Amino acid sequence: MDNETFNLKELLNYFDNSRKNIDGIILDVYELEKEFTPIKKGKEELSKRHLELLSKDWNFSNWWIMPEITEEDLIKLKGKFIDLDSQCKEVIEDLFDIIKNIEIVSCILRFIDPENYAILSSPVENLLNIRGISPIDKYLFYLRDLTELKIKYDFDQIAKVDMSLWTLTNIINHENLRHQPEFNSIYEKYSQSTNPVKKIMTRNSLLKIKDETPLYKADLLLESDPRLAGILASIEMEVIVDNFCNKNNIKIFVRKGFRKRWLSMSDKLDKLKFKKVIKKDDIEDIEHWWDIRCKLVHGNETKKEIAEVPTIINGVMKLKSEYNSEN
Repeated sequence: MDNETFNLKELLNYFDNSRKNIDGIILDVYELEKEFTPIKKGKEELSKRHLELLSKDWNFSNWWIMPEITEEDLIKLKGKFIDLDSQCKEVIEDLFDIIKNIEIVSCILRFIDPENYAILSSPVENLLNIRGISPIDKYLFYLRDLTELKIKYDFDQIAKVDMSLWTLTNIINHENLRHQPEFNSIYEKYSQSTNPVKKIMTRNSLLKIKDETPLYKADLLLESDPRLAGILASIEMEVIVDNFCNKNNIKIFVRKGFRKRWLSMSDKLDKLKFKKVIKKDDIEDIEHWWDIRCKLVHGNETKKEIAEVPTIINGVMKLKSEYNSEN
C-alpha cells in the first residue's frame, strides 16, 4: 500500500466523533482553550481560577489529581507565558517545580499555547514509544516528535497533532471503534502502510537499545521478529568465531595481490577444529546455526528454522560466556 495512503491529519475530523464513541473520556479542549489562551497574550496571568477550571472538568479527574497550589506559588510564573517560545525548557521546568506532574504541566501549556504545546498522555506516549529519562526530557522529546509530524502532515498546531494521535490510539485500542466502517478504513490504512507515525515509533524503540550488543537486541526482538533476531545473533556468533581465530593465530583472510579474500565460516571452523581449541560439539552447533543463518538472510527459512532461533540465541550466549569472547 502506498506510504501516503494514511494521512494523520484526516483523523482530526474524527476527534469529536471518536470521543463520543468512548464515553467522552477527554478534556473539553475547546472551552479550556478559550479560558487559557489570554495568558499567552499577556491579558491574564496563570491563576488558581485557571487550575480550578481544569480540575472541574470531570474528565480531568479520570486521569490526574491537581495538587494544592497557592496564588503565592503562581507568582513565580508571572510574565513567563507572554509570547511563549516553543519547547521552552525553562518554562516547563518552572511549571514542573510547582505542579510536580509533567502531564498536568503539559495540559496547562497546551491550553495556553496550542500552537506549540500538547498534552502528554499515556495512550499517545505508548503509541510513539517516547524516549527520555526525566519527565521534562520525555516531554521535550514528545514535543519534538509532534513537531516532526506537524511538518510532515502540514498541521497548523502541535495540539492538533496530539488530538489526531489520540484519535488514532483509540481506533487501535477500542474494538467498538475499529468495527465501524469509517474507523476500520483508517485502521487498515494505518496498519498496512509505512508512515511517519510508525517511523517515529520504531526509531524511538530502537534508540533505546542502540548501544546494546547484537546478541542483547536479538533476545529483545525474539518474540516480535524471530527472523531478525536470528540474524542479529548470527552477527554476534561470527564475532565470537573471529575473535577466537585471532587469539589462536588463525588469519581470517588471505591476500591475493592487492585484494583480501575473507575466509568462509566453514574454513574458519575447519582451522579451529584442526587446532582443537573449540569443542567438537560446539563446532557442530556453530556449523548448524550458520546454515540456518544463511537461510534467514536470504529469506529461505521454514518454520523449522524459525523455531530454532531461541536455541541459537541461547547457544551463542553460552559460547560467549564459555570462551570469554569480547564484544
